[in-house]
Amino acid sequence: MNDRKKEILIFALLLLFSSSISIWSFITESFATFVIMGLFAIRMIYDIIKTIFNKNDNTY
Repeated sequence: MNDRKKEILIFALLLLFSSSISIWSFITESFATFVIMGLFAIRMIYDIIKTIFNKNDNTY
């Protein structure tokens, strides 16, 4: 149950992050660059958060 809550929280944060990046890209008018950068950033952040939670839970 606790792991499920963590997953939902991470997903919500990533969704917020990606939506803010797409809004910023519309402002700067370089859509493709920001989408690509955003995807890489989301992937990196997701991996970092996942490894942190794995270390805390000790479930490999």
